[in-house]
Amino acid sequence: MKNFCKGICLFLVLLLLPTAALAMTQEEWNLSCRLKTKCATTVLVAGPNMEFQEIIPANTYVQIYDSFINNQKKIRYMINGEKKTGIVNGDHLVTVTSSYRGSSGYAEDVHELDPNHDEILKQNQVITVAESLLQFGTTDYSDLTFELPNSPSAEKAKATKGRSESGTEEKTEMEPSVKQVSTQSSKQENTNNSTKKSTATQGNVQVTLEQVGTRTSKVHYNGKTHEVPTAELNFGGDVPEGKETGVIYAPNTGKASLRSKASSSATVLRKCKAGTVVTVLDWGNNYCKINYKGSVGYVLTDCLLFPTADQEELGTAQLSYNGRTTGSTTINVRNAADGDSAKVAEWATGTEVEVFSLQDGWYEIEHDGIHGFVMERYLTMHD
Repeated sequence: MKNFCKGICLFLVLLLLPTAALAMTQEEWNLSCRLKTKCATTVLVAGPNMEFQEIIPANTYVQIYDSFINNQKKIRYMINGEKKTGIVNGDHLVTVTSSYRGSSGYAEDVHELDPNHDEILKQNQVITVAESLLQFGTTDYSDLTFELPNSPSAEKAKATKGRSESGTEEKTEMEPSVKQVSTQSSKQENTNNSTKKSTATQGNVQVTLEQVGTRTSKVHYNGKTHEVPTAELNFGGDVPEGKETGVIYAPNTGKASLRSKASSSATVLRKCKAGTVVTVLDWGNNYCKINYKGSVGYVLTDCLLFPTADQEELGTAQLSYNGRTTGSTTINVRNAADGDSAKVAEWATGTEVEVFSLQDGWYEIEHDGIHGFVMERYLTMHD
């Protein structure tokens, strides 16, 4: 019996060892972060009221995983071995990595806590954050501006490209900041129905805006697609805060008319599918100027929803049916929290979605640039 008890104890010890081994130390956490606080910083609770949580000291290493208006950042941080989340002012954060051109010719970075930090920078060419951004991707996309097709500033950039103020050819190289924004058509169809993608050119690297989402968007460069906080992107619009993106809202018909002018008698350029996330170029009480899949025009302001990206985050979830997420069943996604509203998508169970809110038995969700609602019983929240 004594040997049996010893065996059980040994088994329990061995069972707990992997957990202990996997626990991240403070040093490992610090090395995994790209930012830190530059001063004592107030942390607010990540909720609708954003109440005071605590004050963290300078040189606290953090990770950003969401960005809101007014440069508010949702962060993860570790204090005394405990990981926490909260909201801080982004102005209080500084980068902890330096970028340099490696032997391959591509940008690499070195952490300030790396014991070889100084020697590495001494032996290699240090490059700017903007230049390194386009080579290995960071969470700082502030140097990139994605303007809408046919916007005045884009046309001006195109007209003046390569010319000096005197009108002669400018032969100096482009500085590492966005100088030109253009659009490319991904389909050779007629102008109104083609799908154009906004691009930003920085140096010799072209960054394409692949997909717009309320919270998260996708950009493509150097052969890879990166997910970035939408709040970090600039679409070149002149709109009130919180109106940079919207969702096509047409719960009865499932489509909204995109017109050539802000008038009900103007030509209809195309129909916009309900639930699609769009970028907003100009906002008005009656009409908004938008970019819908590369077509620029006007829709009724009443035909746009403006979800608040900074509302309390519920996390991510999977579509499910009777708790199953095998993909054998599809779930209807609606334009409004109503079973009779227009269907905006039909996604298989197991599809990962972002969750915005829960109200009256309906979850507000988003996936791949489509925003809509599903009944509560068709969603399984992640722990």
